[in-house]
Amino acid sequence: MTSTLDKPIHVSAEEVLDYNNRDSDGRLLLPVDPYVIAQKMGASVHRTNLPVGMSGALVREDAHNPIIFINELDSPLRQRFTVAHEVGHLAARIADGTNQSEFADIDYRQSDAVPGADQREVFANKFAAELLMPEDAVRQLARADGSSVVQLASDFAVSVQAMSIRLTNLGVKTNR
Repeated sequence: MTSTLDKPIHVSAEEVLDYNNRDSDGRLLLPVDPYVIAQKMGASVHRTNLPVGMSGALVREDAHNPIIFINELDSPLRQRFTVAHEVGHLAARIADGTNQSEFADIDYRQSDAVPGADQREVFANKFAAELLMPEDAVRQLARADGSSVVQLASDFAVSVQAMSIRLTNLGVKTNR
């Protein structure tokens, strides 16, 4: 079986979106709701007071469903990104069959994903960007009305920083 980590990240995110985030006519729902996607994938999301520097965690104990913990002190936009990040970990675990065992993935703001040392963290960060800001939708909205970075961030319910990084990575220029 091919691991999710072995697929192009946009393919993994598109598969999750196709299964969990389309209306009855097959149209992508925007902004993407990572909380609903997590729930459809069998995970519950809980806001809690996490240690300083920790944004979230994905935990599964015994035969219970996975739980995503997010830091209640983070901004709502950061919490959305953290849930999407943890959904990336969950998608990878489901694809490679390790979702049935006990596990714990912890998301620190200054994690190994930044320097690229941990492939799973890099995957989850890129997955979150792909999930919340799907390439085709970003390109279409940026082109359709020449939206500013601020407007696009609002349309996708992400931070201006996250949208700026996404636009740069996609090579998309905005009019403003």
